[in-house]
Amino acid sequence: MKVAIYCRVSTMEQANEGFSIAEQEKKLRGFCDINDWNIQGIYVDAGYSGAKRDRPELNRMLKNLNKFDLVLVYKLDRLTRSVRDLLDILDILEKSEVAFRSATEVYDTSNAMGRLFVTLVGAMAEWERTTIQERTLMGRRAAASKGLAKTTPLFCYDREGDKFVPNEYAKVLRFAVDEVKKGTSIREITRRLNDSKIPSPQGKIWHKSVINRALISPVSRGHYEFGDIFCRKIHMKQLFLMKSMNKLKIV
Repeated sequence: MKVAIYCRVSTMEQANEGFSIAEQEKKLRGFCDINDWNIQGIYVDAGYSGAKRDRPELNRMLKNLNKFDLVLVYKLDRLTRSVRDLLDILDILEKSEVAFRSATEVYDTSNAMGRLFVTLVGAMAEWERTTIQERTLMGRRAAASKGLAKTTPLFCYDREGDKFVPNEYAKVLRFAVDEVKKGTSIREITRRLNDSKIPSPQGKIWHKSVINRALISPVSRGHYEFGDIFCRKIHMKQLFLMKSMNKLKIV
């Protein structure tokens, strides 16, 4: 039997060895060896959420279904965490006469009962994902209501507990603010930063979007917004006065 192996891991799951790409591939190769199956292709989507249908290697695999008899995954949620996408993918496989199998779960998609079971498992995976998202949002909302910032700081701040403090890149934002006050465009500010050889926090070139986001963010004004909750004084040291930042005209 000709088999396509599909592996996926999200950015958050990459730290979990049990879901690592290497671990998935190792177990799937072993599963194929035990069953004397011939691996025709290995497709890997690293850093992609199972909630998203549009993944480069998944798309490529589905275009190459004429080369396989079976698609093998380590676990159903490696393929998708969306019931709608699961049914869509299974329909594509069925029309191409390609079977689907999980190495760690037992079901047969060739009959109605098997397809029902797979759908129920997929529904549980989607419910789990939604529940985690809701808990995360509730946690961030609760923190925001207490005046605590639970978001990634701008490039010009570091986190100390639940407060933001200016770091060495604060001078870049100060420079940008001063230039905007003079009427300089964001494009020109970005060009000057790159010409001055000042590296971004990632060690790469500066981009307009990064500077623009910092200038319009309520964080640079000493505040934090989460939904309908507005938090004040999230800085241990404020870079700019609220009044001066509100007067900025960004071009």
